[in-house]
Amino acid sequence: MKNIERPEVQLPFIKLISDAEYTSYDFYEDLPSLGMPKSKEKVIEWLNSEYVEPHKWEPWELEAMKHIDKMISKIHKYVNGYDFQSNDSRMCVVNLIDLFPSMKVGEEINIDEELERNGMQR
Repeated sequence: MKNIERPEVQLPFIKLISDAEYTSYDFYEDLPSLGMPKSKEKVIEWLNSEYVEPHKWEPWELEAMKHIDKMISKIHKYVNGYDFQSNDSRMCVVNLIDLFPSMKVGEEINIDEELERNGMQR
């Protein structure tokens, strides 16, 4: 299913294209949680792209993310562990237990974006 086919996207999109003053309509305010880009140039590309279901986190995983130091911005999962990337691009590799079992190997997340999408913050 493409993004434009999603029911929750269609109504705001119809409002967007029916607005006589297209440039004055701030479409992003209506769709912050749906992933629509802020750039008007990328909207058509996004609407025609395939919808990717957002990651479903366990509540305890979100709570754990909430307590990760703010210096760490991204997590990347590998077969044998995780890379934690700081805001200044330094990496820290952790080869311990499976900290976030619902993450897939090869998946990379931005901690603050995931928390915000789930109504939380650090």
